[in-house]
Amino acid sequence: TAGDPWTPHALWRMERDEAAPTFLCLAAQDMPSNRPEGTDLLHYRPELRTGAEQAWIRTSFIDGQLLPLNLPITVTYQAGDAQGRLTYCTTVLTSRDLTAPAIHNCPTELILNAQSARGATFYYPNLGIGDETSRDVLTVFSPTNGSVLPLGTTQMNVTARDASGNESTCSFPVTVRDDQAPGRACKVNEVRVEAEGPEGAHAFWPDLTPTDSLSSKVTVTSTHASGDLFPLGLTRVEVTSTDEAGNSSTCEIQVRVRDSRPPLLTCPEDQTLTTA
Repeated sequence: TAGDPWTPHALWRMERDEAAPTFLCLAAQDMPSNRPEGTDLLHYRPELRTGAEQAWIRTSFIDGQLLPLNLPITVTYQAGDAQGRLTYCTTVLTSRDLTAPAIHNCPTELILNAQSARGATFYYPNLGIGDETSRDVLTVFSPTNGSVLPLGTTQMNVTARDASGNESTCSFPVTVRDDQAPGRACKVNEVRVEAEGPEGAHAFWPDLTPTDSLSSKVTVTSTHASGDLFPLGLTRVEVTSTDEAGNSSTCEIQVRVRDSRPPLLTCPEDQTLTTA
């Protein structure tokens, strides 16, 4: 205790920092490479577990110096505090390629129009594959580039592997669709017939056979059938062809029933008239 003119009795307590700096020091540590030659090591320090907050750290490795790829380098760290207490850490640092190649432009989905009944030829787009360490990246495509994909959906897979064996994958579906409508089923545009009677006439036309280069099955419907009885005048027959993909085309046959025959006049036999 001590006194002064303002405080008759005062209590002073002095504490000392008894803990010296202590490193969390690993015997060896892999450092991710950030360039083809290795790792530009900047401001890396082992963790201080105990000691004054103002402890300083020195290292035998110069900041910004290149840590060569796959070459172990022994590095010593020294820490000290204001009381002059020192501690040391020696570790082996090795630059390793730990990062897989990047695939920047992996599609979510692609759609192609069929080129034939077999499907469409597919070529992979530029996927933007790169690696910050490996100059050579092996890219594997499945199915292979330039494959003919069938109608429907096919899953595409891309694997990028660098020289250290790190891999990245990209998968996306490609759908090949039939967007072509069937050809016209109508072989004629007009049918003209002579009336058979007051009700009209029966009209006939060639078979409705549409063509389709992609679909093997095409359904044909029409508002009238060949051989139906048509009334006098103009009747429009609408024909629709629909393929398996739902594409359709229409055509029209105009049926004209005309009465071009003159009336039939039946004359009676000659008659003799007697005047009064």
